[in-house]
Amino acid sequence: MRWIDKTISNYEYLQWLNEIAGRSYNDITQYPFLPWIYKADKEDDSKPYRDLTKNMGCNGDEQRIQQFISKYEENKEELFNEYYFGTHYSSSPILFNFLIRIRPYSIGAITMQSGQFDCADRIFYSYCGSWINATTSPTDLRELIPEIYTLPEMYINKNNYDYGKTQEKVVVDNVILPHWS
Repeated sequence: MRWIDKTISNYEYLQWLNEIAGRSYNDITQYPFLPWIYKADKEDDSKPYRDLTKNMGCNGDEQRIQQFISKYEENKEELFNEYYFGTHYSSSPILFNFLIRIRPYSIGAITMQSGQFDCADRIFYSYCGSWINATTSPTDLRELIPEIYTLPEMYINKNNYDYGKTQEKVVVDNVILPHWS
């Protein structure tokens, strides 16, 4: 009722939903998450917002959605194996990836990858690129973490880590942000 009456913000409401769902900042396997709101960075985009009536698997093109439906159809005969998505919208690797520029999360990311950073193409280095991947890849359904909106330090490589170069020869350093940010 407080959210409906506009006595708490959308952010506070979403944090409350995470709390009653059992999510906690103290457990990286059940870390709070927030939905993507803005889509890719197109200044002329007449529909810049994500369709919040759809989950991340249904935010994308029809071909991707059909891949998920086909996977479900293929597996529905197997006992307890009916699912559309073979990945999750929130997990500790997603948390480490978003917060890779901040210790101790950078150390967690290195530990998870056997002593080195993941390949540059998979590191969070572009807000828009991450949105595009999360809406086109059949293996990426990630949502956002609250720090996206509250912790500007997560976008800056203050520790001067060498994350490498992408296949397109882009040096991964500070996060590339959209024009509206």
